[in-house]
Amino acid sequence: MPYRIGKFLEPDGFEKLTVRNQRYHTQKWNAYPEGRRAPRAQLINLVDSQLPGSAWLINHVVWDAIEGGRSVNALIRRGRDEFPFDLMSLTVELGWTQWGAEHIPYPDWLAKLKSAECAADLNMLACLTILVRQLCKKRDWIRAGHAAESLYRTLLIVCLSEPFRQFSVELYDAYKATVFPLLKRRKWNLDFTGVDFEERVELLEYLLDQILGDSLSLVAGTRANRIAVELIRHHYRDDFML
Repeated sequence: MPYRIGKFLEPDGFEKLTVRNQRYHTQKWNAYPEGRRAPRAQLINLVDSQLPGSAWLINHVVWDAIEGGRSVNALIRRGRDEFPFDLMSLTVELGWTQWGAEHIPYPDWLAKLKSAECAADLNMLACLTILVRQLCKKRDWIRAGHAAESLYRTLLIVCLSEPFRQFSVELYDAYKATVFPLLKRRKWNLDFTGVDFEERVELLEYLLDQILGDSLSLVAGTRANRIAVELIRHHYRDDFML
C-alpha cells in the first residue's frame, strides 16, 4: 500500500532506472507507516491536495498532547489558537485547580466532564488529553482520574469513525504508553489488565448499530455520542469499565 500511494503522489520518483533497466525505489514511503520517517510540510501539502483534510489531521495538536514532549502551557496556548473558543475555555475551566482549591463545585465539574464526552471528536480528544496532563501536573489525582476515564471513553467513541477505526489499537497503545501511566501508583490507577480495546470498539459499534440501524451514519455526531456515552457509562458499564 505505501508503494502504491507513493507512486501515485510522486510518480517522478519512480522513473529513475537502474543499470538492469528496472525501476528504482528508495523505500521512502515504506518508512512512514513504520514511524521511521516523518513527512515534511511540502509532502503533507501534496497529500492534502489529493485528500483534503490530511494536513489538518497530521498537524493536529492531539499528537503533541499524546507524546508529551511539549509543556502543558504550550499545549494550552496552541489549543487556544486552533480550537473553538468555547471548547478550549471548557478545558481551561475544568483544569483550573490549585492544590485542591476547586474553582468549580465537584458535582458541577463532573457534569461538565460528561458533557465534554458527548462532544467526542478529535478536538475534544486533544482537549481531554491536555486536561489529564494539566491535572497530573497539579497533582490533583482524583480529578485527573475522572478526566482519564472520560478520555478513555472519548477515545472509544472517536475510534468508531475513520481514519481512526483502522488504527484504533495503535492509537490506544500510544495512550497506554504515554498518557495513562501518568496516574500510575497514585490515588487513581487505571487497570488495563485484560483489556481488548479493539473488541470494545466493535462492541460499541454493534450496540449503536442495533439502536440506530441504517441511520447510524446519518445521525448527527452529538446525538450518536450521547447514546454511546450512556451505553458506556450506564447500560453496559461492566463491559467497558477499567
